[in-house]
Amino acid sequence: MSVPPHGTAGAVRDPRRLALAALAGLLAGLAFPRPGWGPLIVPGFALAFFLATSAGRARRAAWEGGTFGFVFTALTLRWFATPILLFSSLGASIAWTAVVLSALTLGLLWAAMAALIDAWSRRWGAAAALAGAPLLITAYDLVREWFPFPFPWGSAGAALVDWPWVPALVGVLGAAGVSFLLYALAAILAGVALVPRRVTLRRVALWLGALAAALVLIPLEYPSNDGMARVAVVQASLPRDASPQEEWEAYRSLTAQAAGGDGVDIVVWPESAVSYTFRDDGAWAAQLGDLAADHGIDLVVGGLTRSPSGKYENSSVLVRADRGMTAKAPKRQLVPFGEYMPLRWLFGRIPALANEVGEFEPGTSTVVFEGRSARIGPLVCFEAVFPGLGLDLVRGRAQLLVNQTNDSWFGTTGGPEQHLDHALLRSAETGLPMARAANSGISALVYGGGGVAARLETGQRGVLVADLSFPERAKAGASRGRAVAWTALILTAGLAAGIVPRRRAAPAAPGMPQLADGAIWNDPEKAAELNRQRSIVAAQRDRDRKLETLVADAETLLELDREGEAVDAEFEDTLARLDPALVEVEVGTMLSGPEDHNNAFVEIHPGAGGVDAQDWAEMLLRMYVYWAEKGSYQVELFDRLEGDGAGIKSATLRIVGPDAYGWLKAERGVHRLVRISPFDAQARRHTAFASVEVVPEIDDTIKIDIQEKDLKIDTYRSSGAGGQHVNVTDSAVRITHLPTGLVVTCQDERSQPRNREKAMRVLRARLYERERERQEAERVAKAGVKMEIGFGSQIRSYVLAPYRMVKDHRTDFEMGDVDRVLNGDLTGFMKAWLLAQAKS
Repeated sequence: MSVPPHGTAGAVRDPRRLALAALAGLLAGLAFPRPGWGPLIVPGFALAFFLATSAGRARRAAWEGGTFGFVFTALTLRWFATPILLFSSLGASIAWTAVVLSALTLGLLWAAMAALIDAWSRRWGAAAALAGAPLLITAYDLVREWFPFPFPWGSAGAALVDWPWVPALVGVLGAAGVSFLLYALAAILAGVALVPRRVTLRRVALWLGALAAALVLIPLEYPSNDGMARVAVVQASLPRDASPQEEWEAYRSLTAQAAGGDGVDIVVWPESAVSYTFRDDGAWAAQLGDLAADHGIDLVVGGLTRSPSGKYENSSVLVRADRGMTAKAPKRQLVPFGEYMPLRWLFGRIPALANEVGEFEPGTSTVVFEGRSARIGPLVCFEAVFPGLGLDLVRGRAQLLVNQTNDSWFGTTGGPEQHLDHALLRSAETGLPMARAANSGISALVYGGGGVAARLETGQRGVLVADLSFPERAKAGASRGRAVAWTALILTAGLAAGIVPRRRAAPAAPGMPQLADGAIWNDPEKAAELNRQRSIVAAQRDRDRKLETLVADAETLLELDREGEAVDAEFEDTLARLDPALVEVEVGTMLSGPEDHNNAFVEIHPGAGGVDAQDWAEMLLRMYVYWAEKGSYQVELFDRLEGDGAGIKSATLRIVGPDAYGWLKAERGVHRLVRISPFDAQARRHTAFASVEVVPEIDDTIKIDIQEKDLKIDTYRSSGAGGQHVNVTDSAVRITHLPTGLVVTCQDERSQPRNREKAMRVLRARLYERERERQEAERVAKAGVKMEIGFGSQIRSYVLAPYRMVKDHRTDFEMGDVDRVLNGDLTGFMKAWLLAQAKS
């Protein structure tokens, strides 16, 4: 589908674009379990970035971003209804309402981010917006760890953690760094479609090649280790209604099975393995100590503890063979609406909801267990989703990560796989092995770096045993990932602040005081003229401010370079943006003539070349219509006289819009066409000529004295293509100005008075131009001397055979894509002529 350009009007909610936004959310959502088609994360986000960058309006971007966010969130959190259905009495309606409200809430955040990307695009261009988009989403992944409902699921890195090389890359850049690379790749793909001149497929291929080369150099595992332990996890897959005694017997027997082999050092139980409380039931704690001592193992058990205030804690507890219970690590990130009530002042007023929510107290510090064979870093339940907690354990010098969970609340959804993927990210970015124990879910033993040694699927009962080695030091991925995330947040904040309007008072544009007076609107023509003048000055001011900003940036970079900073890349980028800004200002300066901002009349006449010239005149007519439509100008056809057999004998266009005459005056002159003639039976090469005259439309402020006695007015029947276009009255008008011999015609309207009015407007413009050229002799050269429409007088040649080229003989500017030029791409020729005039 076509994407509306920036600033265009149109429906805010375009159904086609909304459908594309929903498709983008679907693609990104399908990257996560289930079905877990990881690579879809890139095209999903690429389409989302494309829509946000091309929206052109904040409200349109917000609707489309919200649609993407809603679909994406609903897919990645679709398991959210399951725990409500399984573990509460709220019912299906409440469960699915919670899913929808969660998706809507996060959808609003995506709407805000899309609107911000749109603002960057309209302020600095599509390329700059696409550069900022990956930073924004990476910052969002960090910030949502602090939301009142902290569920930082769905980062791009988690979608591909089980793909070759990705865990190793996570170990170098961290989860946030890999996510940023995937978002950047999505932005590049969006750029290929949106700004092909700046981001080409060749550059994308080079970028991917460099990334692949870097991946080959990354080691998949450590060459040496700092020790090893034989670790076992047990998974009982007990039903919810199992009694505490049944739970104890199941885990006791599984522990005996795990420790029955040679040399098992550590056995890990899942979260809340047994419904006893350590503080309240000393007998259970003693039994655990005896179990550990009997088998000569360290037990890491999930269970309930009490805080000093008496509240429950969901903790991981270390029970050593030689000391019994030695340490506890209360869960720091509690599950909202499960273990605590977020925004209690709001949701606590709903009795049916409040009665289902527990009141646990979170832990306040990082705890690393001192086991006999390893220092153990516990992550309880979905704490494995939070990169910051993994980094805290690295700083605590943990050697083995333990993730204890009870994923029965996910049911049969893809939640357990998502949960496991985030646990693998923690192992990959720290380089530490992990023992993951789930009562019902996916238990796994993971090598340092994210490789799975063994796993038990949801619903299975059994034990896993593996030798896990500890690296000499943790990988830097955890700290680098946080650095990437914080850098993205800081840069995003700076970019967001950059679009905030400055509060300094700007000088009022001409006409502002009059436009502020409501009475001016009683005269629509005067009001429209003042508004046009204001728009012209505002555009000039915007160009000047953009240039000032770029010059200031370049000066700052030069100062940093003098101080020894490495700013070569930034300086080259600034210069690359400065050059077109200078051209824009210079061209704007050249469009400062008294009539440059006026509308324009364009007259086209064939010259030497017979039927080929008439056909060439019609091709030029079509070319200028295309140019005007590309520039959002209005086009009116005042007169068209059909040719003999093909083409036209003459045509007159009125081009309405800002700077129409300023641009089109560059086209005044003779245009030459060389091609294989379609009208030659022998298919020989022919040359044809046509002239283009351009005059500015004159408003009522300029008085042109035209005496009625100086006019000869003829009427005749309009020519047409037949059918309803045949005019049966003499409505066409030909006006001859006797003193000068100027002749103008108009047959566009069916009304003779309307055709006469339009013809008089053209006559006034041509008389004004004639008088101006007479009074200002220096403009004769710029306007071009009137010459015969034939060889030696052309300003531009359009060669279609034997080679293809369009060349302007005044400036030597040329283009090889002839079709592009004939389809209205004339801006390069016009700019070259305007700049050449400035230099001369």
